[in-house]
Amino acid sequence: MEDALQLWKEMERDASVQGNDITFNILFDAASKSGNFPLAERIYKEMESRNIPFTRFHHVSLIHFFGLKEDPDGVRAAYKEMVEAGEMVDTTVLNCVISSFFKCREVESAMRVYEHMKGIQAKADGFSSKSHHAENATDVLKRLTKISKTCPEFRPKLQELAPTAPDGRTYRTLFEHFAVKTGDFDTVAMLLEDMRTFDVVVNGGIFLVLFKAFKKHGGYVGTDWTADRLSTVLVALLEDLDDGVKGLYLDTWLMMWALRAFGQCTSKEVVLEVYEEFRSRWRLVEDKAQFMDAYLNNLLAGKDGAVHRERFATRMTTRATRK
Repeated sequence: MEDALQLWKEMERDASVQGNDITFNILFDAASKSGNFPLAERIYKEMESRNIPFTRFHHVSLIHFFGLKEDPDGVRAAYKEMVEAGEMVDTTVLNCVISSFFKCREVESAMRVYEHMKGIQAKADGFSSKSHHAENATDVLKRLTKISKTCPEFRPKLQELAPTAPDGRTYRTLFEHFAVKTGDFDTVAMLLEDMRTFDVVVNGGIFLVLFKAFKKHGGYVGTDWTADRLSTVLVALLEDLDDGVKGLYLDTWLMMWALRAFGQCTSKEVVLEVYEEFRSRWRLVEDKAQFMDAYLNNLLAGKDGAVHRERFATRMTTRATRK
């Protein structure tokens, strides 16, 4: 954060280049995520004093800011301000609202937003996140927003064109709460069924979250997170990999959590079988393949995380040397 501020000061002082809306959005977002809320508020006030107009990115960052502060009323106010400013509300915005409410521990509020997203029927003449690249969708939203601000009376109809259906990011956020945090398997099962209804692909991030949940909540008598259900998740992952689902691949982090989950819920023999399934499908460079071999040996020896800590320490040493 200090480096970013220094660069901004040098840019304005030495190069006589004034920061614009993009500059301030980056600074505000960085300050928020670092937990330096007073600094974020000063950056916000500096934007106001310079009469820098807010874009949809600033509004979303502000919603996220209040979520990090665990201020639910602030989340609502920031969302209301965005709507009143004539900005189009799409899936990205609603995902941010859901995530922010979870950070504020307002689960019911988060689920009301999700139910709202489910209840909005897709328009035949609208556009979906699947039929447009992200860049094109953003461009269309900018155009809709421009028209909305120029002709407010058209806003309700224009809003109907914006995609607001749940997507992969929506479900990952929901699973992080109901799967990993609370272990509510019934709700997770319901959400998986919703994904089928909305034809949302289970991506690598969601598989990873599910494996984390089995690691945390599985392996106990009476748990809903059983070995059989874990095997079902693995079969789904392997089938999607074999079918060549776009964007899905085996990275070290995903495999590590899968192996941890099977280590928690099954036996060492099963862990080895799962590892061989991964080995036959992965496309790793040599050093990462060696890392996975070392990780497996440590996991089976009951030293889960030892290789990861060693690797992290090596990276930190390398960075320090470079500096």
